[in-house]
Amino acid sequence: PYRSPFDFGPYLMPEAFGRRSPQSKADEWTVRGSGPLLDLPAGPLTASASVQLRDERLPAFVYTEANTFNPVPFYRWYPKVSSRAWAYIAELRIPVFGRQSGIPLVRGLEVQAAVRRDDSALLTRENNAVNTLPGPDGPFPSIAYRSVEFRDTTATVGLKHTITEDIALRASVGTGFLAPTLSQLM
Repeated sequence: PYRSPFDFGPYLMPEAFGRRSPQSKADEWTVRGSGPLLDLPAGPLTASASVQLRDERLPAFVYTEANTFNPVPFYRWYPKVSSRAWAYIAELRIPVFGRQSGIPLVRGLEVQAAVRRDDSALLTRENNAVNTLPGPDGPFPSIAYRSVEFRDTTATVGLKHTITEDIALRASVGTGFLAPTLSQLM
């Protein structure tokens, strides 16, 4: 085998992108119940409800970076951030005309209504300035944290029209809410 007589080691750039990348951890729990509340002439009035909890954590990490313009590595420290989000959902399905209705255009007409409540609490840094460290092991500056809360209630209303057993049309209008993700808080 051919071996180069030259040692290029001193001229090689250190690894170009980070080490010790973050590993986010999330736990999610959902409890859901559904069933008929009462019988209407067109069919059963059905209610569904659920409660969801999502607990997400991004531990503190050091990101090592180097590039061709500055091959000496530098270190950025990202402190931990976390979020906890609760969602409460209730939905009703109200049959207006059953599938056996004698009226051709309204056979299988159903109104669907849902409401959702979101409560999110985020633990983030007070100051989003980049924390540059002299080395990968610190020293780490003290960080001030703040808790940010988001709350919103949204709703959806829809109509479902069953034309045949194989064809149904559904139209709905609703609003939504999306809390920031942990990566947006870094």
